[in-house]
Amino acid sequence: MSFINILLAAQREINAADIANNEDSDYPLHVIDFRSRLLFADLGTGLEIEYYGDVEPDGEPCVWQVFLEALTQPAVANNLTSLRITGADEGANGSRTHDFTDLLSTTTQFPTLVNLFIRPTGVTDHNMVDIMPQQIANLIARCPKLENLTLPHPPEADFFENPLPRLHYLRTGMGWQTHDFIKHLAKSQTMPSLGVLDFTDSLNVFRQNLSDKEQKGFEATPAETASTHDFLKSLGFDNETLLSAEIASQKAQAEVAKTSTFDDKITSFEDYEALLKSTPLKLIHLRNAYLNQSQFSALHTLRPDVQLSA
Repeated sequence: MSFINILLAAQREINAADIANNEDSDYPLHVIDFRSRLLFADLGTGLEIEYYGDVEPDGEPCVWQVFLEALTQPAVANNLTSLRITGADEGANGSRTHDFTDLLSTTTQFPTLVNLFIRPTGVTDHNMVDIMPQQIANLIARCPKLENLTLPHPPEADFFENPLPRLHYLRTGMGWQTHDFIKHLAKSQTMPSLGVLDFTDSLNVFRQNLSDKEQKGFEATPAETASTHDFLKSLGFDNETLLSAEIASQKAQAEVAKTSTFDDKITSFEDYEALLKSTPLKLIHLRNAYLNQSQFSALHTLRPDVQLSA
C-alpha cells in the first residue's frame, strides 16, 4: 500500500476516534483546536508529516496509537523526511507526556528523516510538555540523517551515544531537569556539524537561587495562616485537628523533598565555558540561563566568533 493510502486510512481512523471520544465532551468537534489531524505532503524528494492531537495512549480508539502505527509502515518510514508533532495545551496533572512505546517496541527505522520537531512547552501553556524517560535516545537512534532537531526538554545522557554527523540545529525546550545536557554536549564527539544551539535551562533557576527573604515571600504570612485557621474552625475543625494536619503536611513535604526525582542543578558558568572551548558552534541562544553580565561578557571574549544571545 502506498504511503498516501496508509495516511488517508489513518486520518479516517483518527476522525472516527475523535467522534467516539468526544460524544460526551464539552468541546464541539467543529472547534479546530480540539480536532486531531494528520497532515502530509509528498514533496517529490520525500514525505512531510504533521501530527496534531493527543500524545498519550488512552481513549478507545486511541488517536496517538493510530498515528504511531502509521509511522511504523515501511512505505511511510522509508520515505519520511520531515516530522512535526504538535497539539493543544492539554494534559494530565500538569503534563503533556509523549509516550512512544508503541513505536519503540518495533524495529522501525527512519533512514531519510532530516527534520524532527516535537513541540516544546509554550510560555503560556498550563501543561509541561515532555517525553517518557529513557525514550529520546531510542527514538533518535532510528534517525541517523537528522539535520534539525527540536525536543521539548533536554535529553538524558544516553542521547550522546548516537552518532548524528549531519545534525546542524538543535533546540531543547524547558523542563525541571537538564540531565547535565551542556556538560555532556561539551564532551560529545557525536555531532561534528552542530552549528546552532537553542537551549533552555532548568526552571528550577527560579526556585533554587532565591534569597531567604524571597523564599519567605512564597510562604503564607502569620496573618494569612491565622485567617485560614479561623475559616477552618468555622467549619467545625478544632485546634488539635488543625495542629495534627499541619504536622502531617510538614512531614509529607519533607518526604517529597528527600525522594524528589527533580534535578535541582542549573547549568553552571563553567559548563558553558567548556562548551564554547570544545565545539564548532556558531550561534547559541540561551533561555533561563543563570548568568550575570560579566559571565556573558567572558563567554563572548572566549569565543568572539560565536553569536551568543539570551
